[in-house]
Amino acid sequence: MTIRPIYMPSYRHPYCDVWNAQLMQFVPNTTKERAQRNIQEVFRVFQKRFPDKKILEVSLFSPQIPLGTDLCPQFLCKKMESLDGMIPVESILHASKIFTGGGPYTDLFTANPLEIKNDPRLRSSGILTSYTFEGEEYPIHPRTAFFDFIYMLALVEPQNHALTRELLQYDAFCDITYQETKDFVCPARSLTIFVSLMRQGLLQKVHTFEEYLTVVTGSNEKHTVTHVAQASAFSVGDIVVHPSWGKGKIITTEPKLVIRFPSVGEKSMNPAFIKENCQVISCEEQG
Repeated sequence: MTIRPIYMPSYRHPYCDVWNAQLMQFVPNTTKERAQRNIQEVFRVFQKRFPDKKILEVSLFSPQIPLGTDLCPQFLCKKMESLDGMIPVESILHASKIFTGGGPYTDLFTANPLEIKNDPRLRSSGILTSYTFEGEEYPIHPRTAFFDFIYMLALVEPQNHALTRELLQYDAFCDITYQETKDFVCPARSLTIFVSLMRQGLLQKVHTFEEYLTVVTGSNEKHTVTHVAQASAFSVGDIVVHPSWGKGKIITTEPKLVIRFPSVGEKSMNPAFIKENCQVISCEEQG
């Protein structure tokens, strides 16, 4: 037996209930045909339990075209003022990541969103520490908050209003590709929270990340959002003492900050991480 989560809007925090569909017939999603058979089985089990509710599959395999695929983070876009263009939510998520050993890798903003997860830098740059987006840095906790917030901002973009109106007709959302042990974000869950807030008129209270967390979690706990340190604060030739890699020398600051460490080679690093976690010895201090 296989368990698949189905997300349903809720009128209480965190505005998302989970109903686990128990599937007797399920095969791994190795092909589109198998994935769609699994989706139909999820729908069958759900409709048997909730005959009066409508369910939407949100994934690249969704048979509910175009809505189910248009809402995928690989296709749903948000306006980025700094790039003067519409960027997929999937690209924003990965291009905004800051790791202990590198990032953000801003070239990923314009990479193919269908292939972006395979970029080796996302797996070889150490531990994820935060996100940086449009000049602000966001925490990694709560775990899915940054993705949920960006996803919400994309949904309220003017060009996505038609999608928003249509998805409000649905009572439940699922994603056949979501694997809880591998994926820490799920667009079906993010959509569910959005629909809950939309139906209750709570989106009007959300203009910032802090306000989003307050509304969704019901907590007044502060989650720091800071302005990102700029690479211009450092100079070529400065020595950076990394907590794990030891001493390295800054070899370039534009268009990104690159440091050469004898222990691990050249690394593109985030200025904010260096400011918070590393000792910097300027050229002047070196004598």
